[in-house]
Amino acid sequence: MSEVHELAIIGGGPAGYTAAIYAIRGGVDFVFFADGVAGGQIATTATLENYTGVPGPISGMEFSARLTEQAAGLGIEVEQAHIEKLEDQGRFFLLTNDYEEVHRARVVILATGAHYRPFPLEGAERFAGRGLSYCATCDGNFFREAEVAVVGGGDTALEGALYLARICRTVHLVHRRTEFRGVPILQRRVKAAKNITLHLPYVPEKIQGSDGVEGLEIKNVETGKVETLAVTGVFCALGLVPNSELVKGLCKLDPGGYVVVNERMFTSHPRLLAAGDVTASPLRQVAVAVGQGAVAAESARCWLDENCALPGEEGE
Repeated sequence: MSEVHELAIIGGGPAGYTAAIYAIRGGVDFVFFADGVAGGQIATTATLENYTGVPGPISGMEFSARLTEQAAGLGIEVEQAHIEKLEDQGRFFLLTNDYEEVHRARVVILATGAHYRPFPLEGAERFAGRGLSYCATCDGNFFREAEVAVVGGGDTALEGALYLARICRTVHLVHRRTEFRGVPILQRRVKAAKNITLHLPYVPEKIQGSDGVEGLEIKNVETGKVETLAVTGVFCALGLVPNSELVKGLCKLDPGGYVVVNERMFTSHPRLLAAGDVTASPLRQVAVAVGQGAVAAESARCWLDENCALPGEEGE
Protein backbone atom coordinates (compact mmCIF):
# COMPACT_ATOMS: atom_id res chain seq x y z
CA MET A 1 0.00 0.00 0.00
CA SER A 2 1.28 3.47 -0.91
CA GLU A 3 2.08 6.15 1.62
CA VAL A 4 -0.65 8.53 2.70
CA HIS A 5 -0.11 11.92 1.09
CA GLU A 6 -1.46 14.99 2.76
CA LEU A 7 -3.10 16.16 -0.45
CA ALA A 8 -4.05 14.88 -3.90
CA ILE A 9 -4.79 17.29 -6.75
CA ILE A 10 -6.79 15.89 -9.66
CA GLY A 11 -6.78 17.83 -12.93
CA GLY A 12 -4.21 19.59 -15.11
CA GLY A 13 -5.94 22.84 -16.02
CA PRO A 14 -5.12 26.30 -14.64
CA ALA A 15 -6.90 25.48 -11.35
CA GLY A 16 -4.98 22.25 -10.81
CA TYR A 17 -1.61 23.73 -11.72
CA THR A 18 -2.19 26.74 -9.47
CA ALA A 19 -3.17 24.47 -6.60
CA ALA A 20 0.05 22.50 -7.12
CA ILE A 21 2.10 25.70 -7.17
CA TYR A 22 0.60 26.91 -3.90
CA ALA A 23 0.88 23.46 -2.33
CA ILE A 24 4.59 23.10 -3.06
CA ARG A 25 5.28 26.65 -1.88
CA GLY A 26 3.33 25.90 1.30
CA GLY A 27 5.33 22.77 2.07
CA VAL A 28 2.41 20.40 1.61
CA ASP A 29 3.12 16.77 0.76
CA PHE A 30 0.99 16.17 -2.33
CA VAL A 31 0.52 14.09 -5.45
CA PHE A 32 -0.61 15.82 -8.65
CA PHE A 33 -2.53 14.03 -11.40
CA ALA A 34 -2.68 15.91 -14.70
CA ASP A 35 -3.27 13.64 -17.65
CA GLY A 36 -3.20 15.24 -21.08
CA VAL A 37 -1.87 18.59 -22.21
CA ALA A 38 -1.14 21.14 -19.49
CA GLY A 39 -3.90 23.70 -19.26
CA GLY A 40 -6.73 21.45 -20.39
CA GLN A 41 -9.23 23.27 -22.60
CA ILE A 42 -7.25 26.51 -22.58
CA ALA A 43 -4.55 24.74 -24.60
CA THR A 44 -7.00 24.50 -27.52
CA THR A 45 -7.99 28.19 -27.38
CA ALA A 46 -6.83 30.35 -30.25
CA THR A 47 -5.95 33.38 -28.14
CA LEU A 48 -5.79 34.33 -24.48
CA GLU A 49 -6.12 38.09 -24.14
CA ASN A 50 -8.00 38.80 -20.90
CA TYR A 51 -5.68 37.32 -18.26
CA THR A 52 -4.24 40.02 -16.01
CA GLY A 53 -0.50 40.55 -16.36
CA VAL A 54 -0.21 38.66 -19.64
CA PRO A 55 -0.18 41.24 -22.42
CA GLY A 56 -1.56 39.43 -25.37
CA PRO A 57 -2.92 37.90 -27.18
CA ILE A 58 -0.99 34.67 -26.68
CA SER A 59 -2.04 31.26 -27.94
CA GLY A 60 -3.49 28.59 -25.73
CA MET A 61 -0.55 26.32 -26.51
CA GLU A 62 1.92 29.02 -25.45
CA PHE A 63 0.05 29.39 -22.16
CA SER A 64 0.20 25.59 -21.78
CA ALA A 65 3.96 25.63 -22.35
CA ARG A 66 4.37 28.32 -19.70
CA LEU A 67 2.41 26.22 -17.18
CA THR A 68 4.67 23.25 -17.84
CA GLU A 69 7.82 25.36 -17.58
CA GLN A 70 6.74 27.01 -14.35
CA ALA A 71 5.79 23.72 -12.72
CA ALA A 72 9.08 22.09 -13.70
CA GLY A 73 11.01 25.08 -12.37
CA LEU A 74 9.34 24.69 -8.98
CA GLY A 75 10.06 20.98 -8.84
CA ILE A 76 6.44 19.90 -9.23
CA GLU A 77 6.13 16.28 -10.33
CA VAL A 78 3.18 15.54 -12.59
CA GLU A 79 1.63 12.08 -12.55
CA GLN A 80 0.42 11.52 -16.11
CA ALA A 81 -2.51 9.30 -15.22
CA HIS A 82 -6.29 9.51 -15.22
CA ILE A 83 -8.05 8.98 -11.89
CA GLU A 84 -10.95 6.61 -12.48
CA LYS A 85 -12.17 6.06 -8.93
CA LEU A 86 -12.23 8.15 -5.75
CA GLU A 87 -13.28 6.44 -2.52
CA ASP A 88 -13.60 7.83 0.99
CA GLN A 89 -12.01 5.48 3.54
CA GLY A 90 -12.70 7.68 6.55
CA ARG A 91 -9.26 9.05 7.41
CA PHE A 92 -8.10 9.21 3.81
CA PHE A 93 -9.23 8.82 0.21
CA LEU A 94 -8.27 6.01 -2.14
CA LEU A 95 -7.51 7.17 -5.68
CA THR A 96 -7.30 4.53 -8.40
CA ASN A 97 -5.85 5.50 -11.76
CA ASP A 98 -6.21 3.96 -15.23
CA TYR A 99 -3.10 1.82 -14.58
CA GLU A 100 -4.90 0.30 -11.56
CA GLU A 101 -2.42 1.98 -9.25
CA VAL A 102 -3.86 3.09 -5.91
CA HIS A 103 -2.82 6.28 -4.10
CA ARG A 104 -3.91 7.55 -0.70
CA ALA A 105 -4.46 11.15 0.43
CA ARG A 106 -6.10 12.80 3.40
CA VAL A 107 -7.50 15.71 1.41
CA VAL A 108 -8.43 15.99 -2.28
CA ILE A 109 -8.78 18.98 -4.58
CA LEU A 110 -10.92 18.18 -7.62
CA ALA A 111 -9.95 20.35 -10.60
CA THR A 112 -11.12 18.16 -13.46
CA GLY A 113 -12.76 20.94 -15.46
CA ALA A 114 -15.48 20.31 -18.03
CA HIS A 115 -15.86 18.96 -21.54
CA TYR A 116 -17.76 20.08 -24.61
CA ARG A 117 -21.44 19.19 -24.78
CA PRO A 118 -22.01 16.59 -27.52
CA PHE A 119 -23.82 17.54 -30.70
CA PRO A 120 -27.49 16.64 -30.10
CA LEU A 121 -28.40 15.25 -33.52
CA GLU A 122 -29.01 11.53 -33.88
CA GLY A 123 -26.26 9.91 -35.91
CA ALA A 124 -23.95 12.91 -35.60
CA GLU A 125 -21.24 10.82 -33.94
CA ARG A 126 -20.47 9.10 -37.24
CA PHE A 127 -19.29 12.45 -38.63
CA ALA A 128 -16.84 13.06 -35.77
CA GLY A 129 -13.44 13.53 -37.36
CA ARG A 130 -15.08 13.62 -40.79
CA GLY A 131 -16.32 17.18 -40.79
CA LEU A 132 -17.81 17.47 -37.29
CA SER A 133 -15.51 19.09 -34.74
CA TYR A 134 -15.70 20.46 -31.21
CA CYS A 135 -12.59 22.63 -31.47
CA ALA A 136 -12.16 25.36 -34.09
CA THR A 137 -8.51 26.01 -33.25
CA CYS A 138 -7.68 22.28 -33.35
CA ASP A 139 -9.33 21.47 -36.67
CA GLY A 140 -9.93 24.78 -38.40
CA ASN A 141 -6.90 24.46 -40.66
CA PHE A 142 -8.47 21.42 -42.33
CA PHE A 143 -11.20 23.73 -43.68
CA ARG A 144 -9.07 26.53 -45.03
CA GLU A 145 -10.96 28.45 -47.75
CA ALA A 146 -14.02 26.23 -47.16
CA GLU A 147 -17.57 27.03 -46.09
CA VAL A 148 -18.31 25.96 -42.50
CA ALA A 149 -20.95 26.28 -39.78
CA VAL A 150 -20.60 26.99 -36.06
CA VAL A 151 -23.49 26.02 -33.76
CA GLY A 152 -23.85 27.88 -30.46
CA GLY A 153 -24.24 31.32 -28.95
CA GLY A 154 -21.77 31.61 -26.08
CA ASP A 155 -18.16 32.75 -25.87
CA THR A 156 -16.83 29.49 -27.30
CA ALA A 157 -19.06 29.73 -30.37
CA LEU A 158 -18.23 33.38 -30.99
CA GLU A 159 -14.49 32.84 -30.53
CA GLY A 160 -14.64 29.84 -32.82
CA ALA A 161 -16.49 31.75 -35.52
CA LEU A 162 -13.98 34.60 -35.38
CA TYR A 163 -11.06 32.21 -35.59
CA LEU A 164 -12.55 30.37 -38.55
CA ALA A 165 -13.42 33.65 -40.30
CA ARG A 166 -9.69 34.27 -40.70
CA ILE A 167 -9.11 31.11 -42.70
CA CYS A 168 -12.47 30.03 -44.13
CA ARG A 169 -14.36 31.48 -47.06
CA THR A 170 -17.69 31.71 -45.20
CA VAL A 171 -18.72 30.98 -41.62
CA HIS A 172 -22.39 30.35 -40.83
CA LEU A 173 -23.15 31.00 -37.15
CA VAL A 174 -26.29 29.14 -36.05
CA HIS A 175 -27.94 29.98 -32.73
CA ARG A 176 -31.35 29.03 -31.36
CA ARG A 177 -32.03 32.45 -29.86
CA THR A 178 -32.26 35.93 -31.37
CA GLU A 179 -29.47 37.19 -29.12
CA PHE A 180 -26.08 35.74 -28.28
CA ARG A 181 -24.95 34.86 -24.75
CA GLY A 182 -21.30 35.72 -25.33
CA VAL A 183 -19.55 38.81 -24.02
CA PRO A 184 -20.37 42.09 -25.85
CA ILE A 185 -16.90 42.59 -27.36
CA LEU A 186 -17.08 39.20 -29.08
CA GLN A 187 -20.61 39.91 -30.30
CA ARG A 188 -19.46 43.18 -31.86
CA ARG A 189 -16.56 41.48 -33.62
CA VAL A 190 -18.78 38.72 -34.98
CA LYS A 191 -21.37 41.15 -36.31
CA ALA A 192 -18.65 43.25 -37.94
CA ALA A 193 -17.00 40.30 -39.70
CA LYS A 194 -17.82 40.38 -43.41
CA ASN A 195 -17.68 36.63 -43.95
CA ILE A 196 -19.73 35.55 -40.92
CA THR A 197 -23.40 34.97 -41.72
CA LEU A 198 -25.81 34.88 -38.78
CA HIS A 199 -28.71 32.44 -38.62
CA LEU A 200 -30.96 33.51 -35.73
CA PRO A 201 -33.04 31.89 -34.31
CA TYR A 202 -32.22 28.54 -35.92
CA VAL A 203 -31.47 25.04 -34.64
CA PRO A 204 -29.60 22.25 -36.44
CA GLU A 205 -31.85 19.50 -37.79
CA LYS A 206 -29.61 17.15 -39.72
CA ILE A 207 -26.05 16.75 -40.95
CA GLN A 208 -26.04 15.76 -44.59
CA GLY A 209 -23.35 13.61 -46.15
CA SER A 210 -22.07 10.08 -46.57
CA ASP A 211 -18.33 9.74 -45.97
CA GLY A 212 -18.11 13.30 -44.65
CA VAL A 213 -20.13 16.44 -44.01
CA GLU A 214 -21.75 17.83 -47.15
CA GLY A 215 -24.35 20.12 -45.62
CA LEU A 216 -26.21 21.16 -42.48
CA GLU A 217 -30.00 21.35 -42.39
CA ILE A 218 -31.29 24.05 -40.04
CA LYS A 219 -34.79 25.12 -38.97
CA ASN A 220 -36.10 28.51 -37.87
CA VAL A 221 -37.64 27.99 -34.42
CA GLU A 222 -40.20 30.74 -34.96
CA THR A 223 -41.42 30.05 -38.51
CA GLY A 224 -40.47 26.41 -39.01
CA LYS A 225 -38.65 27.29 -42.23
CA VAL A 226 -35.99 24.72 -43.16
CA GLU A 227 -32.78 25.63 -44.98
CA THR A 228 -29.69 23.73 -46.00
CA LEU A 229 -26.23 25.24 -45.59
CA ALA A 230 -23.72 23.96 -48.13
CA VAL A 231 -20.91 23.41 -45.64
CA THR A 232 -18.17 20.80 -45.40
CA GLY A 233 -17.42 21.46 -41.74
CA VAL A 234 -19.64 21.79 -38.65
CA PHE A 235 -18.21 23.05 -35.36
CA CYS A 236 -20.25 22.31 -32.25
CA ALA A 237 -19.99 24.90 -29.45
CA LEU A 238 -23.03 24.17 -27.29
CA GLY A 239 -21.49 24.68 -23.89
CA LEU A 240 -19.83 22.51 -21.29
CA VAL A 241 -20.56 19.47 -19.16
CA PRO A 242 -18.69 19.28 -15.81
CA ASN A 243 -16.30 16.37 -15.26
CA SER A 244 -17.77 15.60 -11.85
CA GLU A 245 -18.44 11.85 -12.17
CA LEU A 246 -15.68 11.07 -9.65
CA VAL A 247 -17.48 12.81 -6.79
CA LYS A 248 -21.08 11.85 -7.42
CA GLY A 249 -22.32 10.55 -4.08
CA LEU A 250 -19.42 12.16 -2.21
CA CYS A 251 -20.55 15.79 -2.23
CA LYS A 252 -23.37 18.08 -3.32
CA LEU A 253 -23.80 18.87 -7.02
CA ASP A 254 -26.08 21.48 -8.56
CA PRO A 255 -28.78 20.49 -11.12
CA GLY A 256 -26.25 20.86 -13.94
CA GLY A 257 -23.79 18.48 -12.29
CA TYR A 258 -21.36 21.20 -11.18
CA VAL A 259 -19.74 20.85 -7.74
CA VAL A 260 -21.12 23.22 -5.11
CA VAL A 261 -18.36 24.91 -3.08
CA ASN A 262 -18.16 27.60 -0.41
CA GLU A 263 -15.87 30.65 -0.38
CA ARG A 264 -12.93 28.48 0.74
CA MET A 265 -13.54 25.96 -2.06
CA PHE A 266 -14.74 23.24 0.32
CA THR A 267 -17.52 21.00 -0.94
CA SER A 268 -20.17 19.52 1.32
CA HIS A 269 -17.58 16.82 2.16
CA PRO A 270 -15.21 18.08 4.89
CA ARG A 271 -12.01 16.78 3.20
CA LEU A 272 -12.94 17.38 -0.43
CA LEU A 273 -12.38 20.68 -2.22
CA ALA A 274 -12.97 21.70 -5.83
CA ALA A 275 -11.73 24.47 -8.11
CA GLY A 276 -12.07 25.64 -11.69
CA ASP A 277 -14.64 24.82 -14.36
CA VAL A 278 -15.98 21.80 -12.48
CA THR A 279 -17.45 24.11 -9.80
CA ALA A 280 -20.80 25.89 -9.79
CA SER A 281 -19.25 29.25 -10.65
CA PRO A 282 -21.05 32.08 -12.47
CA LEU A 283 -17.97 32.65 -14.66
CA ARG A 284 -15.67 30.05 -16.20
CA GLN A 285 -12.45 31.82 -17.13
CA VAL A 286 -8.73 31.21 -16.56
CA ALA A 287 -8.63 34.04 -14.03
CA VAL A 288 -11.39 32.45 -11.97
CA ALA A 289 -9.83 28.98 -12.14
CA VAL A 290 -6.44 30.30 -11.03
CA GLY A 291 -7.97 32.16 -8.09
CA GLN A 292 -10.00 29.15 -7.02
CA GLY A 293 -6.98 26.87 -7.31
CA ALA A 294 -4.98 29.15 -5.03
CA VAL A 295 -7.78 29.36 -2.46
CA ALA A 296 -8.32 25.59 -2.55
CA ALA A 297 -4.64 24.83 -1.92
CA GLU A 298 -4.41 27.31 0.92
CA SER A 299 -7.66 26.02 2.44
CA ALA A 300 -6.36 22.45 2.23
CA ARG A 301 -3.09 23.46 3.94
CA CYS A 302 -4.98 25.19 6.75
CA TRP A 303 -7.23 22.17 7.23
CA LEU A 304 -4.21 19.88 7.43
CA ASP A 305 -2.50 22.15 9.97
CA GLU A 306 -5.62 22.39 12.12
CA ASN A 307 -6.21 18.65 12.05
CA CYS A 308 -2.55 17.67 12.58
CA ALA A 309 -2.40 15.54 9.48
CA LEU A 310 0.93 13.79 9.12
CA PRO A 311 2.16 12.64 5.73
CA GLY A 312 3.14 9.02 5.22
CA GLU A 313 1.97 7.63 8.54
CA GLU A 314 2.86 3.98 8.78
CA GLY A 315 0.45 1.24 9.71
CA GLU A 316 -2.65 2.70 8.07
